[in-house]
Amino acid sequence: MGIKEARELFENMGISIEEDGTISKNLSREEMDKLKEWYDNTRDGTVQMPTEQSFYENVLLATSLFPQEENDEINYMFGKGIGIEVALRGSVEGRKKNDVEFPYRSHSDFEMYGMDGNHDAQFAEIFGAQERYPTTHTKGLSELPPELMPSTVERVDLDDVTVLVPQLELLFLDKCLKKESTPREEGIDAALLAKQYDLDYGLVYKYLLEYSIKPQVEVGLKKEVPSKTKAIQQINKFLNECESIFIDDYDRAPNIEEFCEDVNDRIDTYKSMGTPKFGIPMEAYEMITLENLVDMGNFQYGISNSYAKKIVNNLAKGYGKSLCEVIQSFR
Repeated sequence: MGIKEARELFENMGISIEEDGTISKNLSREEMDKLKEWYDNTRDGTVQMPTEQSFYENVLLATSLFPQEENDEINYMFGKGIGIEVALRGSVEGRKKNDVEFPYRSHSDFEMYGMDGNHDAQFAEIFGAQERYPTTHTKGLSELPPELMPSTVERVDLDDVTVLVPQLELLFLDKCLKKESTPREEGIDAALLAKQYDLDYGLVYKYLLEYSIKPQVEVGLKKEVPSKTKAIQQINKFLNECESIFIDDYDRAPNIEEFCEDVNDRIDTYKSMGTPKFGIPMEAYEMITLENLVDMGNFQYGISNSYAKKIVNNLAKGYGKSLCEVIQSFR
């Protein structure tokens, strides 16, 4: 199965095929109606490409009706899941492809990246409105220089048809950030791409910092990272919860040494569970020392300014940390 079989299918339907093997853009009304019927019958509910052969058919028809590149200008690239599927099934020019194969995964639609214009009219009539993203952002990345994706575009030989996808490092990172909900048994798309091709992880880290972490810090820091005063309030709520649990367990209030030990045990427990406490991720917490605690009287303890400052700093630095660990695991 592949592009050859897809081409034969359309030819047997009476669809005009050009000498270069693409489907003609000068289609009659009857041919357009046949293609629309094919499209409706090929889908499985909301899944546009349920089988591997339907994937080849969709790609051939889409790139024929709406060329990805015209007059040295790029109209769009296939990104996200469909882009990775193209890379896995084909061979990326100038890239070493490792000798591994993976089963097909169904796809619900096209994700069209680097697309600043509109859908082609014939394409839209058959495929309807598909997901599209401009040159300045993807599903998971933002503030991209508009020239980055077009200038680093990858050309994939898919059974003698050239298909455009974003640079593999961008594609990999984008899919790390926006994983599919139903991955293959062999792993998520990003992991499979990393196994199939040798990637430049230094470049991946650069993109991660520039187009994921930096925009989040600059735009979202004020919303997502509390001030020191707010952090004190939130952490004190956590301490109050710890103290209430201690009193319930032992029927008495703890002394400061007992309280410090008990809180640290709970931090360890909650970290392993990945449970945020009062809006603060547990990975931002550090072990508490006696110097971090403030005796507020009546066996009530609060947190010091210096500890709260550490938490705020940890939150600010924490953007992308877990993702970096995921990326490191692929190396």
